[in-house]
Amino acid sequence: MRRKRIKVDPAIQCCHAFGTKGESIIGNSSAPPSWQPLGTPRTELTLEFTMNIGQSFRWRSISPDDLEYVGVLGKHVLALKQSDDEVWYKVLNKDGGQPDIAELIEDYFNLGRVPLTALSEEWCLVDPIFRKMYNVIPGARMLRQDPVECLFSFICSQNNHISRIHGMVNKMASMYGTELHVDESAEEIRTYKELYGSSDFYAFPTLDDLQRAREDDLRDAGFGYRAKFIEGSVQTLRDMPEGGREWLLQLRNVGFDEAIEELCILPGVGPKVAACVALFSLDKHSSIPVDTHVWQFSLKHYTPHLRGKTNSPKYHPEVQEAFVKRFGEYAGWAHNTLFISELASVKKKLRERDAVSSSSDEDDCWYTSDEEDLKIETPPNKSYSSGKRIKSESH
Repeated sequence: MRRKRIKVDPAIQCCHAFGTKGESIIGNSSAPPSWQPLGTPRTELTLEFTMNIGQSFRWRSISPDDLEYVGVLGKHVLALKQSDDEVWYKVLNKDGGQPDIAELIEDYFNLGRVPLTALSEEWCLVDPIFRKMYNVIPGARMLRQDPVECLFSFICSQNNHISRIHGMVNKMASMYGTELHVDESAEEIRTYKELYGSSDFYAFPTLDDLQRAREDDLRDAGFGYRAKFIEGSVQTLRDMPEGGREWLLQLRNVGFDEAIEELCILPGVGPKVAACVALFSLDKHSSIPVDTHVWQFSLKHYTPHLRGKTNSPKYHPEVQEAFVKRFGEYAGWAHNTLFISELASVKKKLRERDAVSSSSDEDDCWYTSDEEDLKIETPPNKSYSSGKRIKSESH
């Protein structure tokens, strides 16, 4: 069956780029010669709704309007910049990076693989809540991360929130990864250092690097009970006959259920962490990580027959099925836009832009508190986890 196509509403394309009086809030589309274009419009990739929303922990915003980021991709330190109709990248390594960097970036953002604009147009037809949110949250892409980095990042996510997960992931990189040398004179590096106090960058460690990781050392570094899961998962992966990284990569070629089942043999990985790893690194685009608020939203809009039930992993397949029934094989991507719409930081921006008059109405929200960060709470003696967005803690 041919997909039904609709013309993109100009308001959908422009409402985020311009304020209520039509003034640009993103900046112009030109960039210095040192910047290279990705060739992608905002409806395909908007950095603000992709980089720091809880799927990767290697990026930091270096602009007050969240239009420019610095972070690590593989062995590259990159700057990314959003303009009205383009995303630009700049390599900050002293050696200039590898010649295939453009291909690596395109793969990382699933560009050319997932047609987000076309999918979003279709979702607007079938779901009024998504249609409303897409007016102000276009281009929220799912990343295709390295599965080793993604796995250990989400092992760190248990009972944690975004800012602390970010610190743990980068601590693991500095303890066991390879240092990446950057051009200290670059404006982006100077800004990063001014904001975050350091210009030290490290590649995420390989499994061979992580064989040096010991529970006691990780506990001393602040990883808590997650330390035993990190050491245990490293050992389990290294014992795989085909090699741990290869074993993870081959999960891209199996079905969703099999991938989740396989991931859950690793210490510290339950259904929620497995769903995150599957969605963010293993091409399981229908994966729906079910946290407390996704559960509540699903009860209200997609799975009313589960009302009165307790949020339990045994019911998560029904939530998964309901989202897939509504949004299709890329349901995880649609779910991501709805997830982002309820982050307090995003809701604040929506109110400030006055783009959606009812963005704080209780009937249309997943939840109505001022909670902000993502926290995945798992009692230390349980193998599964359920997520909760909570207000950021100071450290």
